[in-house]
Amino acid sequence: MKKSLPQATLLDAKFSESELNKIHEQIFSNKEKLNQISIDIKYIATDIKNNKVGIGLYDANENNQNYLKNLYGDSLVFYEANDSQFITEGDTVTATYPIQGGPQLLNSTANLVCSTGFSAKKGTTYYVVTAGYCLAGTYFQPNTTASGRYSPGIAEGANVIENGFVDALLITSSSLVVSNKVYYQYVGAKSLTS
Repeated sequence: MKKSLPQATLLDAKFSESELNKIHEQIFSNKEKLNQISIDIKYIATDIKNNKVGIGLYDANENNQNYLKNLYGDSLVFYEANDSQFITEGDTVTATYPIQGGPQLLNSTANLVCSTGFSAKKGTTYYVVTAGYCLAGTYFQPNTTASGRYSPGIAEGANVIENGFVDALLITSSSLVVSNKVYYQYVGAKSLTS
């Protein structure tokens, strides 16, 4: 493989993406049970690049970390979660860079407001998904007047499906603009504990 891709850097990964996702899903399924024994999880994030599952705990003490490692293995990395590090819910006109699912997106050409959906990738092209009815030329997040506003990309008519069942539009974007974050999910600096 190295001969056919000489510029590629090959890394040995201890866990496959599907193994990390399975651990993530198991922890998510047990959040309420863990909360009953005072292990309060604020967020879970699968980190493919670093081959870890990040866990944001309100109390990331050694006992809680060891308990989770005993249950789910050593793919976990822990962060101290603090509510002050989260954007307050309800403020949909905040500029979120990189983009997150939920806040408003202004189509300034047609003066339409839609919500950002999620980010997607096909091949080497990145997209931001929004509502199909929002098709037009220029987009701004969150609007044209907010401090920190930016344009996440452009939309093409070929990337819209609007019929009785589907209302979706792909805005071609940069890898620097997209993220896997949902609004109100952790966005600030992390306090690593392990």
